Amino acid sequence: MKIYVGNLEAAVSGSDLRAAFGVYGDVVSAKVSTDFSTGASRGFGFVEMTIRGQGEAAIHGLDGKGLRWRVMPVQEGRTSLRLRHKQILAQSLSGAKSSGGRPQVDAPAKPRLGKTKEQV
Repeated sequence: MKIYVGNLEAAVSGSDLRAAFGVYGDVVSAKVSTDFSTGASRGFGFVEMTIRGQGEAAIHGLDGKGLRWRVMPVQEGRTSLRLRHKQILAQSLSGAKSSGGRPQVDAPAKPRLGKTKEQV
């Protein structure tokens, strides 16, 4: 189960999240999102837990609680639109592999450019 953690102080690290959520169960990963160019914390992170029940217990136990003097909202992570689009595209292409690797799409007729024989 993927869990979103927001309003994190800049000094909070993945190991801090792992320690806070580890009380509720097995933590697979704990990452704080950082800015690509500066490496500074973006103020949110994600924790992944193995068992859904433990993740739900962590959400209920930590939502609205403080971590290093900041109240953090904790909720179930959602799949991003970009990931959903990739999944949909992968599904449509997997069905197209049986037809030679190209998706079956009815292409519109191409408009003719220039004058037709009847117009000359």
